[in-house]
Amino acid sequence: MTTPRFNPFAHLQTDELMHRIIFLMDEPLPLTQDERIAFEAQFREDEARYREERHGALPPGTYRLLNQGSLRGWRYDLEIDGVDVELEDTGAGSRVAIAKEHALNEIARRHGQAAADNALFRVVWGGEL
Repeated sequence: MTTPRFNPFAHLQTDELMHRIIFLMDEPLPLTQDERIAFEAQFREDEARYREERHGALPPGTYRLLNQGSLRGWRYDLEIDGVDVELEDTGAGSRVAIAKEHALNEIARRHGQAAADNALFRVVWGGEL
């Protein structure tokens, strides 16, 4: 008699995936007080940088391309008019180049060809522009 197997990837059970991944991780090494203070300061600095680069104001005519990753794979979203628009991925060529091409088409559709011709992009991946 075989034991039934459960594949959390096939059923997208995120809680079960998280539990299994955490189970595989080593326990963190204890930090000294000075190391803890330095770690927390670096964490706050990194978090502030991410918030600014992800949500801060951009110069006029500049748009964010958001590099999004998931179990489905990687894709880019265009941040425009206060919403994130998922850009079609044809799977051929440079993903950034394709994303920019699709983003320019979306900008032209929403704001006209002149806006698309002068558009600049900031790619956000892991909080870095």
